[in-house]
Amino acid sequence: MSKKNCPYKHIVCVLNKTDLVPSKVVSSWVKYLSQFYPTIAFQASINRSFGKIALLNLLKQYSNVFTNKKSISVGLIGYPNVGKSSVINTLKRKKVCKTAPVPGETKVWQYVTLTNKI
Repeated sequence: MSKKNCPYKHIVCVLNKTDLVPSKVVSSWVKYLSQFYPTIAFQASINRSFGKIALLNLLKQYSNVFTNKKSISVGLIGYPNVGKSSVINTLKRKKVCKTAPVPGETKVWQYVTLTNKI
């Protein structure tokens, strides 16, 4: 997907599993990627998350910008086992998406309502 083909879509980089690498590396990647897209360091966890409030605030800002729509849709893309379902579970504060230690657990589209606008 490119901005040329879909100028109405917005990209946000979420660097998940930031607890597994040194913070200096995370901050370097955030600094670099922020030149191109809004970027958030994230640690998916229902109890001890990091970056959740920043991501929620960013999504709320997007929903406020698009007042002509009832709600916005957010799609998560990434390699297998990078924590896409864990990000959703963290944002919902409960387990709504299946997770597994092996690739391919989530192979179907899942629709989860975060708020009435997202």
